[in-house]
Formats: sequence, C-alpha cells, structure tokens
Amino acid sequence: MTSMKYFILIPVLALLSCNNPSPKVENKTSDENPQVTRKTDSVAVTQMVGAFFIAFDARDYDQMEAMMTPQTKLVHHNGVTTSAREMLDIIKTTEPWYPRERILSQFEYEGGKDWALVGVVNEATFLLPEGEKLYAPYKETWFFQKTDGKWHLLRCHYSKITKETHTESVE
Repeated sequence: MTSMKYFILIPVLALLSCNNPSPKVENKTSDENPQVTRKTDSVAVTQMVGAFFIAFDARDYDQMEAMMTPQTKLVHHNGVTTSAREMLDIIKTTEPWYPRERILSQFEYEGGKDWALVGVVNEATFLLPEGEKLYAPYKETWFFQKTDGKWHLLRCHYSKITKETHTESVE
C-alpha cells in the first residue's frame, strides 16, 4: 500500500514539472564576458592608433576628425597643447608636408568599461628632398573614451625619445 502512494505521486510530479517551465537562460554575448570585452576593446583602440596615423600621414582630415571629439587635446613633444580643431588646422596649413614612413610598436593597453589607455612607440622617418631621411622616435600615451558604443580619442601626449636611460641630474 505504501508503494502505491509513490506510484500516484509520480504522475502528479510529472504533470507539475511540465506546467512549471524552468526560467529561460539567455546566451551571453562576448560583451558580457570581461576577458573577451577587454581583448576586443584593446584590439579596437590599438587599431585606431594605427588608423589615425594612416589618416594623419595622408592628411585625411575627415577620418582624423571622426576619431576625435571637440574636447580632444593633443600634448605635443614640445609641450604645446592643441585642440583637435587646432591640430587639424595646423596639418592643413603645414607646407611642405613630407611623406613619412612609420613603425608603431611596443603597444601597451589598460582599460575599463568606457575608457582605454594605450601606450605605443612611434618611430617616424620623414622622407626629405634629395633622399635625406630624418628619424624621429616618440613614446606616446593615448586616452580613449567610449561614448554610445564608439571609441574616441580624448587625449594624446607624446614625447620625443632623446635618451636611453633616465636621470634626475640637472643638465
């Protein structure tokens, strides 16, 4: 008789389980995985640095402007700070504009949900008249902000590499 009680419970439990569906589990997208997002963002902003220099060297103002905001600041190797608009105007009026070769290397990345910091070594070689070349290496720090799902350059600071080691000596 006791075993009969259990046989009656089995159909009742089966009926209840069919009427009480388990909560639907949604697939997680890569944006919800911090490791994948970090990798995706690091690739996006480091590629943006490369794309910026392609546009810069070609004097593609529209492309450069699309990567910046009105609040973008550029701190140049000589200590002068310009806005994005001022920098674009300087590029438009600089003559002669020498072609250049560029090697970007030693990328470093740190970032969060809506910010990214990229360090890079930028080795520019200016191709001057009569086959002369001027080598100018820089260390740069780029700060990006993500707004409405899109990365924009907020600030860039670069310094010309003039020494191999640092000292606090007064020269």
